[in-house]
Amino acid sequence: MYFNEKLELWCLSKYKNLHSAAQALGIPQITLNRYTDGDNMPGTPFLIKIRKMGCDINWLLDEDNSDVSNDDIERNIDLLRKENYLIKHKLEKIASIVGQKK
Repeated sequence: MYFNEKLELWCLSKYKNLHSAAQALGIPQITLNRYTDGDNMPGTPFLIKIRKMGCDINWLLDEDNSDVSNDDIERNIDLLRKENYLIKHKLEKIASIVGQKK
């Protein structure tokens, strides 16, 4: 798996979409798209920022393609999105119950 693919995987595992990831990273979405499309490589300040946000830089920069297939990535992204959806709705339900008790 290549850098751009891993960056997109990390962004989508942490944020709803690339737009949200770009906002959280404080960069224009077009810049993030260039990174995830493989058109550009980010500089050191970007790598430091995502490391501080929890990204494993060693994993991100290691382009060993033998560990994960694109199908595995897509399945993981789908699972993470479903889990995020379920968690969000459970939190909303808890918030409404707590709000009723006040």
